[in-house]
Amino acid sequence: MRSANDVESWVGIDAHALAAALPEADIPVLLMVLVHLTGDRQWLRAPYLPKRAGRIFAEESGGLAPEVQQQVRDEILSILTSARRLQSPPLDDELLGEMMAVCVGEPVPPEYVPMVAEDIGLREHPPISALEPGRPRLSVTIIGAGVSGICAAIALGTIGIPYVIIDKNPSLGGTWFENTYPEAGVDTPNHFYSYSFAPSDRWTRYFSKQADILAYLCDCADRYGVREHLRLGLTAEEARYDEQQQLWTVTVSDALGGTERLVSNVLITAVGQVNTAKLPEIPGLDAFRGLLFHSSRWDHTANLNGQRVALVGTGASAVQLARSVAGQASRLYIFQRSAQWIMPNEDYHRSVSAGKSLLFSQVPFYASWYRFTLLWRYSDALHA
Repeated sequence: MRSANDVESWVGIDAHALAAALPEADIPVLLMVLVHLTGDRQWLRAPYLPKRAGRIFAEESGGLAPEVQQQVRDEILSILTSARRLQSPPLDDELLGEMMAVCVGEPVPPEYVPMVAEDIGLREHPPISALEPGRPRLSVTIIGAGVSGICAAIALGTIGIPYVIIDKNPSLGGTWFENTYPEAGVDTPNHFYSYSFAPSDRWTRYFSKQADILAYLCDCADRYGVREHLRLGLTAEEARYDEQQQLWTVTVSDALGGTERLVSNVLITAVGQVNTAKLPEIPGLDAFRGLLFHSSRWDHTANLNGQRVALVGTGASAVQLARSVAGQASRLYIFQRSAQWIMPNEDYHRSVSAGKSLLFSQVPFYASWYRFTLLWRYSDALHA
């Protein structure tokens, strides 16, 4: 994917393809692109002020009149298909904060500006060096090769700190390797549920399924050289810290019962919170003679056609798999302890069109500002 800051590479893109894609664009995002490319604040004033979205995935129109939307599209098309050289002006914190608030149609506190500026690639992360003069060279052990472990590994590799990353599974991916139940996938849009430093314009859905998320994580691990530090099939049994030597010793075991000790200065645990399957303590469960398995240990040999199936729990996994099971079973019983809630989402089953993919990959800063709208609406904007 092109760098979000590589403005010159966007000059002269295919005008016909861009014109065909622009009707699918999010107008509030295009407005931010205009300000970002030109520094012109007129796009932050009436009649270009988007309305606050009434749903998490906002209307692409931003609530603006059709003729205003078309004016925005025409200006983008003119700028990006002209022969003139683009010079994106720097955005100070005041302007960036104003852009963020206009983009989502509501106040965004100024303390969010530095975080968002880094997240969408508008500011560099503070420089970190592992090779400062006089400092002892560090080594790190990472337990867990899921989303967090891979992220930590990439960060360490970037600044030259030696590390080893271990995982009990035969593959990296963590929860996205282990959970293969029907329709397993994200309930956060994958344009946000991805690393800010490794955006992808290859998503085919807005809410991707397990295989696509796992493929993305594997691609990141390959791209950043994580695999050469990865040791699979090792389970961490014990970790002890020697205060005098300032060293961690992690005892690991393999599938054959062998043990090994890994020694490092730093230990990072990225083992997740709910990665151990637990069956409920239901009286008589030990006498049950039918098929019995946890959703995270899905039995793909099980034939549920025409069976009576009991599903215990109504969390995210149950919500996802229930539809597929109901389509096979003669009867599906669902047991819940606490009432569940589901937010309607018109985009959950929606595919990313070719036009939208072009916008993400061809229009400068579009993917970054689109990510910001998701970051805001799917995180703190949900709370008072």
